[in-house]
Amino acid sequence: MRIHVTFIDRVGITQEVLALLGARNLNLDAVEMIPPNVYIDAPDLSQAVLDELNYALLRVEGVKAVELVDILPGQRRRLQLEALLAAMSDPVLAVDPGGYVLLANPTLVNLFGREPAGEPLSSLFAEPDLAQTLIDKGFRLPMCEVSFQGQALLLDATPISGGADALEGGLLTLYPPSRIGER
Repeated sequence: MRIHVTFIDRVGITQEVLALLGARNLNLDAVEMIPPNVYIDAPDLSQAVLDELNYALLRVEGVKAVELVDILPGQRRRLQLEALLAAMSDPVLAVDPGGYVLLANPTLVNLFGREPAGEPLSSLFAEPDLAQTLIDKGFRLPMCEVSFQGQALLLDATPISGGADALEGGLLTLYPPSRIGER
């Protein structure tokens, strides 16, 4: 079961909520904090324990509501991103700020021959300095030609920024050179 706890933001409230879960020896698959909310994925949570937990949570000073949800916000965002990437016909990679692959769309997986998640960019491209150049330039490069799986392709890099312009990584799209006019 997945639950959403809404609370008044105060020091220590999250620890109190998690302590109630821990006291019940619940296995937690995920906990997402988005103050004033906490989302919890506890797959072994039974209805009986949920009823008792709901009562205990509502007794915590500042907890306003406890409700069941179908999916956690982070899981929803990941599904949306995966759907977006799957819809793209060109090979696409999402990478973290250190140059490690987070996600690849099915077109890239087919071209690469396997799922590259977790691998460094340096192991995907023939150009030895490409990964470090992308990282050093904050994933801001003019379109350039690269060799990927023995194919000459055009690489378009787009930085992904978080709040306050913090670099979260980059989105790399590969195009056949015949499509240079489209770009």
